[in-house]
Amino acid sequence: MSGSPGLGIALPLAARDADPTEFIAEVLAEGRAADAAGFDVCLVPDHHRGPAACVVAPLALCAALAAITGRIRVGPGVLVLPVHAPLHVAEQVTLIDQISRGRAVVGVGAGYQQEDFEAFGSDRAQRGPRFAAALQELGRLLGEEGALCPVPVQRPRPPIWVGAWSAVGLRRAARLGDGWIADPVRSVTEVRAMAERYREACGATPGEVVLMREAWVDDEPGAAERFADAIMPVFRYYGRRGAAQFPDTFGALAEDRFVFGSAEACLQQVDAIAATTAASVVILTLRQPGGPGHDAALRAIAAIGVARAARVSSSP
Repeated sequence: MSGSPGLGIALPLAARDADPTEFIAEVLAEGRAADAAGFDVCLVPDHHRGPAACVVAPLALCAALAAITGRIRVGPGVLVLPVHAPLHVAEQVTLIDQISRGRAVVGVGAGYQQEDFEAFGSDRAQRGPRFAAALQELGRLLGEEGALCPVPVQRPRPPIWVGAWSAVGLRRAARLGDGWIADPVRSVTEVRAMAERYREACGATPGEVVLMREAWVDDEPGAAERFADAIMPVFRYYGRRGAAQFPDTFGALAEDRFVFGSAEACLQQVDAIAATTAASVVILTLRQPGGPGHDAALRAIAAIGVARAARVSSSP
């Protein structure tokens, strides 16, 4: 449909009580299904010291996804950049861009969870300056003046999307990145105000606004209750880790944060969110550790693809 935003998928971080090898196979299958369904972007999370079945090497997984997909843009989202060497990240992003023939994106952030820094022996208290320095160096290495050989397919560089929620972070995203990633924790109302500040900081050449949302594709009776059972533990986790302050009931959260219902209803909500925030891309997380499972996630991906294709075929 003309005027609709780009649509992305954020692949699952972990699965409870799952076989680790089988979980990675499922994640790859979900990325491939999103490519077949016409999604535009596929982001892979980055956290460490999780359950046995989890994603802990997102750039390696992105390379595998690049090899088995044909059109979808692929990249980490959001990579905790302060714990990684910029050259190592740049080389892997370049490889992903080469494997995919120019479809790599790279989503990066400063991180906030202590475990992600402890795993690398890094001081979380220094993440701000470390992130700023690493982000600048990553942009240089991937860009026209970089030192990489060979170079990425995309020139001047694969797009760097910066996750941030503070005023300092938004200014940094505007100054050093090609886009800003809004996390799924903040409400749409909050994101709208942050997007305005980001664009003001960008000046005459604003970058992309990429908005992440938690989603549930289900219009059967009891859908809201099933969604609540899966998503409320996630938001309690966010709260315990200090990601943000937010309402403690599903009803209050759902008013201004989530995407759920039938596939077409979800697309309508995506359009409304993009119109409110002027986001160019909306990324949906369709599977949480508490559900739905892999098969249901595949059905949701396919349903969204069918609904989106129907919109295109009915457009004048």
